[in-house]
Amino acid sequence: MPNQFKGSPTEPRSAQSEPKPTPYWGLGANDFYRTLANKPIKITAMDGKLYSGTLIGIDQYDLFIRQANGLTILFTKHALKFVHADASEPINSTEKTE
Repeated sequence: MPNQFKGSPTEPRSAQSEPKPTPYWGLGANDFYRTLANKPIKITAMDGKLYSGTLIGIDQYDLFIRQANGLTILFTKHALKFVHADASEPINSTEKTE
């Protein structure tokens, strides 16, 4: 009687044809930040304080924004609760405000 179960000890590993899961789906963090580059964003820090400014850079551990008054702020990523586009500002340069 043939073995009907995949992955059984008698079936060679190379014969097992189970699909491998994709490592992730959707946007990765770098892709997300890239869509927000040089655009207005809002940041909620772990302490609940809200910051807004233009995303001017990121690196492995930090995020940089420039506020409307010209102040540049460095945030460590582990201290951030949320980062999102500023809904009060148009994100796409083709959007028209009226």
